[in-house]
Amino acid sequence: NVMGRSWGEKFAHHAKCIERSTQEITLSMIERGLEKGDLGCENSISGVMLREPFKGARSTVLYQGFQGELDLLQSVIAGDKPLPKIGEHRGVPGQFSYQFFDNFVTRSLSGEFHLPPGKVTRAQLEVAKEVLKRIDIIMVLEEVSDHIVQLEQLFKWPAKVLQFRKKVNGHAKDDYKKVSREQEEKFKSQNQLDYELFEFGKKLAWERTAFAKSLPGSQIPPPTPPPTAAPPHIEMSWPSVEPEKWPWRQVPSGQSLQLLPFIPDPEDPPQDPTFSLVNPDTNIMREIERPPLHPVKRREHIIWVHLHNYAGTNICEKGKQAGERISTKNCCWPGDNVMGRSWGEEFAHHAKCSERSVHEITLSMLERGLEQGDLGCENSISGVMLREPFKGARSTVLYHGFDGELDTFQAVIAGERKLPKIGEHRGLPGKFSYQFFDNFVTRSLSGEFDLPPGNVTRKQLEVAMEVLKRIDVILILEEVSEHVIQLEQLFKWPAKGLPFERKVNGHNDDDYKRVSPEQEAKFKSQNPLDYELFEFGKKLAWERTNYAKSLGGSKLPPPTPAPAPTPPPAPVPPPAPMIMESWPSVEPEKWPWRQLPSGESLSLPPFVPDPQDPPADPLYSLANPNTQIMREIEPVPQPPLKRREHIVWVHLHNYAGTNICEKGKLSGERISTKNCCWPGDNVMGRSW
Repeated sequence: NVMGRSWGEKFAHHAKCIERSTQEITLSMIERGLEKGDLGCENSISGVMLREPFKGARSTVLYQGFQGELDLLQSVIAGDKPLPKIGEHRGVPGQFSYQFFDNFVTRSLSGEFHLPPGKVTRAQLEVAKEVLKRIDIIMVLEEVSDHIVQLEQLFKWPAKVLQFRKKVNGHAKDDYKKVSREQEEKFKSQNQLDYELFEFGKKLAWERTAFAKSLPGSQIPPPTPPPTAAPPHIEMSWPSVEPEKWPWRQVPSGQSLQLLPFIPDPEDPPQDPTFSLVNPDTNIMREIERPPLHPVKRREHIIWVHLHNYAGTNICEKGKQAGERISTKNCCWPGDNVMGRSWGEEFAHHAKCSERSVHEITLSMLERGLEQGDLGCENSISGVMLREPFKGARSTVLYHGFDGELDTFQAVIAGERKLPKIGEHRGLPGKFSYQFFDNFVTRSLSGEFDLPPGNVTRKQLEVAMEVLKRIDVILILEEVSEHVIQLEQLFKWPAKGLPFERKVNGHNDDDYKRVSPEQEAKFKSQNPLDYELFEFGKKLAWERTNYAKSLGGSKLPPPTPAPAPTPPPAPVPPPAPMIMESWPSVEPEKWPWRQLPSGESLSLPPFVPDPQDPPADPLYSLANPNTQIMREIEPVPQPPLKRREHIVWVHLHNYAGTNICEKGKLSGERISTKNCCWPGDNVMGRSW
């Protein structure tokens, strides 16, 4: 897998070209430095994606969390400091660190990935160029829409799956500021070989594309021209959903009870023109999606209380499908993002209810603790998703990497130790830590999010209950299919987009084991107020749902009943291998670059056969019934892509290989379950 990791499997090894090309997997990734025997064998075709080198390195800094080490690694590359011991960085073993910032692509293609810091020379560059000349598909990420014809014509992937959308990698513009201008300049001065290789690769990519275009039969439309400026939003004169008639709106107002989120903020809407969505002197409009083609016709604006890791992203997606106009950052208001972060934008501020309800954004998230003026203003309706409290906290542990601090937080909440200084955790500032594990929902709704550890009491619970009573739509994640009728009847979202599929959050059973039963038990003992609020919220959710059902006219199908328990399945025999010998060839021997002297004849390491390939050890056979290797392989696609040759894709880490894997799966390639990496040869060749 990634960098050759194998996740500790007994079948772990670096799989070379001959082994890959004779098995039923039809597309596999090499996400490590190339080695002897990786490329050029019979019955294989190859591919690689290039990108601007600094952007690739910056993605590695942000995704793997190298912000704190980048200055040090650049000093090591310059020869100013010795290389210290580096720990694992989000799946990348400690032995892989400086290489990503020291002519990474030249290292990867030349077969000399592990050269010491600062030791890559023109000798490796010349080898990398010769290797690149002999790779069949060469794409450039910044020009990808121009090059996808290569995938269609040379891999025989169908045109209909090949439209690449803008990559969403979770990096906001402010994330990019975590790498300074000085670090960028130093990177460019230390990576001149990679920049020369990138320019060389761009020329090869255009040669491959020109050849692919010369072949008949392409069904790919010409690239879409950049959009013109969005038309101005027309002030809404649409019908009201008449929230004043809703039963829960008949209780005394939150303002009359002095509930903080319902007390108007005297500075809402703000007078500072910097915060205006129509201010031409700011870049605020880049934060807002274009007006939807079929906008939802409802006068009121939705303010969704997005409890962190409580499925708010799913609600954002459903709203976009329903025709809401939203911001580009997960529906958060521009400048008021996750936990109120502003990512340094000049228009940053906590946007309150009156401001939100008079602008063209029609659905916005509040992904922070509620504050004065957040709810209850005219022309607004509100919503929230609740879930079983421990499951929400566990998602926060897993997503933000709080595994190592959870025991500490629980001791702090118990009053057994002081709160230590906590650093940022994957987008969360250090000041937000213990709150997620100390009656988080009660804190969020009561308006007292930042109470010290262990200081949430029934006083805050009673306020949170009163606030919850006055929120219009209340869903329960574990029962969401029962409650989506609220979205249809009260938000006027079309029924066809509302069935919620099972949430895919990247957490499997082994991830869940990272939170121990003892930690779970302690969490439940320390969060009784949130559990009481959850039970209270479930009753309110059913009241809202029953009211929505009483309105009539729903087009939602009845919820699918839970399936009856099924007996354990009988052992499944290994599937029959795919018979590929009789499938048509794409005739790579006719491709112009294949007329060059072979890589083996030039002793280019990746093209020199490995005498151990294919391996003789039966542990590595995909057909061996004594290993669980088949669980690493996707079922045979229906229909499979009938092409005789096997694809070996050189996945330069953080160079859009995941996107290629997804396109291959859609095209009918048979792949592994781990991002198309060969079973037991993962990220940077790791075996886990």
